[in-house]
Amino acid sequence: MNFYRLSSWAVGGRKYPWACGFGPLAEMPFLDGLPALRERCEKYWEVNPSPPGMVIDPGGKSWSDFIGNGSGGPCSFFVSERVVRDLAEEKIEILRATEMPIARIDAKTLQKIAPPKYFVIEAIPGISFTSESVSVEEQLAALKRNPLRRISPVRWKCQLAGWSGNDLCSPALSKVHTTLICTERIKRLAERKGWTNVQFDSVKLVS
Repeated sequence: MNFYRLSSWAVGGRKYPWACGFGPLAEMPFLDGLPALRERCEKYWEVNPSPPGMVIDPGGKSWSDFIGNGSGGPCSFFVSERVVRDLAEEKIEILRATEMPIARIDAKTLQKIAPPKYFVIEAIPGISFTSESVSVEEQLAALKRNPLRRISPVRWKCQLAGWSGNDLCSPALSKVHTTLICTERIKRLAERKGWTNVQFDSVKLVS
């Protein structure tokens, strides 16, 4: 059994869009249960007023299925309506999908192309895991091989004994449901459907 952590592939660049952050929505259930993070976000928005939705940086020539988010917080990426639809058609259960509108597009090429709808997706908690830091040397070496690839500063380890059996899940005992761990089934679905700008980072299984 192979497990992966889902993320966006590119950190900006000429091919795919990149979101530098997002403004407050009327409802943000992905921040429920995270009062400290919500407070930090609200304080930031007080100082930096933003319209609701994500802001697309300059760069990118086509709308991708995964858009990376550079503002941090619980949403490291957004997914297109096609991803949400493909998961539903495949009968892959998720916890919730919250639409994330686009507030502003600074990419000149993308201003001329109608975007799909995008969402923050959350998965049902269902796997226990730990993490270890990836050394700065390893991160720099990976960036040297491909400067646009998104590099995680941590290496994930999952405990198979604590797995719920769901093909898409978030960490058990965590209030952050936007960290998505998946099985090979989701990876094959992405390949079959041609999801763009998606990255599958292998997760080591431990006893």
